[in-house]
Amino acid sequence: MCASPQELIKEFISRINKKDPSIYFKIETSPRGRNGKRCYTNPLKSGVILEVLFIYDELLIGIALPGAKGNLSRSTVIEYLTKNGFVFKLHLDSKKEQKNLRLETNSLDEDFIKLYELISNCDLLDPPASIGWKKIAQSSKIYHDMAKICQIAASSGNTRFLDRWVFDQVDKYIVINQRTETRTYREHIVPCDFILRHTIEMYSEGSDTEEVAHMLKKNLKIAWIDPKDAEYIDRVKKWRTTMPDGWKWGENIYERLDQSGTKYLPLVPDLI
Repeated sequence: MCASPQELIKEFISRINKKDPSIYFKIETSPRGRNGKRCYTNPLKSGVILEVLFIYDELLIGIALPGAKGNLSRSTVIEYLTKNGFVFKLHLDSKKEQKNLRLETNSLDEDFIKLYELISNCDLLDPPASIGWKKIAQSSKIYHDMAKICQIAASSGNTRFLDRWVFDQVDKYIVINQRTETRTYREHIVPCDFILRHTIEMYSEGSDTEEVAHMLKKNLKIAWIDPKDAEYIDRVKKWRTTMPDGWKWGENIYERLDQSGTKYLPLVPDLI
């Protein structure tokens, strides 16, 4: 028995979230539109939205261009994608002029993730002066590089330089579950301030960057939780910047969530 379009969309979302749980999808539910036959991301750079749609009896990738920028920027987006290796046939709706792009592909999952990263890292439709230059060059070195940043602050004494921005750039590599309609609050499982202070303590006790990087890899994780649970953790349990009494480094990093009754399962497969 063949899967329905709605089932194909849900299966696509599941596959993508196993590879990158930081990508949040919404499914169209309009009874007059593609009810369950279309999923889409939050707006990316310049307001561009990526989508996957069931049309022409198959799943296609769509690139929705924002408002007034759409018609004027279509050629810019096509040129950008072409330079980055996309040779898709542009698929237009035959019934009307199609502002947005419909891209056919034989590698749906891989091409969707590549498009997501390309568009997330480039202000395609904004003035040249605002084009993003910040990126993660090598994801395999993120913990080592963050450890070096902390080492500089520790050795210079400029610990005011250490703030959560050091960690906020790497969400997609450290998220442990998937965002849902109720789990919309992004929570560091071990508080950022608590981790940052520990890096200073480790360096003052003679640890090297490899040891600090290992500590970061073990403890720097994000969970999507219910905002009500976040409020309970911060205001009732008073664990906003600390862990429960008696907790020690190397122990269960989920202790705050577990002791507060916060629901965060299931974990993404790579972290089970």
